[in-house]
Amino acid sequence: MRARVLVVDDDEGYLSAMKELLEGAGYDAVVANSFEDGRRELRNSAPDLLILDVRLGAFNGLQLISTGLSQIPAIVVTGFDDAVLRADASGFGASYMVKPVEPAALMASIRQRLTEAGAGAGHDAPGGLPDSELPAVVAPSDQSD
Repeated sequence: MRARVLVVDDDEGYLSAMKELLEGAGYDAVVANSFEDGRRELRNSAPDLLILDVRLGAFNGLQLISTGLSQIPAIVVTGFDDAVLRADASGFGASYMVKPVEPAALMASIRQRLTEAGAGAGHDAPGGLPDSELPAVVAPSDQSD
């Protein structure tokens, strides 16, 4: 059984790129393009890791972490290098990365978060792609956030 990663972002191009990257690295990737869809996915089947944007329509993606649904490790990936958002994410125990993100750095963060959470137990540990085979950058398609 592979580790399941839920990605929540309102940019369809970014979601597509993330799904391809994660599945290519051996993870089960589930994507949601809105806060509501992300919350529904969290309620239906909690993932091993949550990757989310901050701006999700009228909602702040950090609210998905703070819902108390479970203690899922999270990585906030956003276009805003904001000290307050970074501190808020840290307060929820989440990592914080600014788009565009180098895929090798993202994959390292994913492996670290899953290892820290013990989420690898009972899951096949993906070896992932060698850094030389990763796309150059994981960025939003319109750079809007």
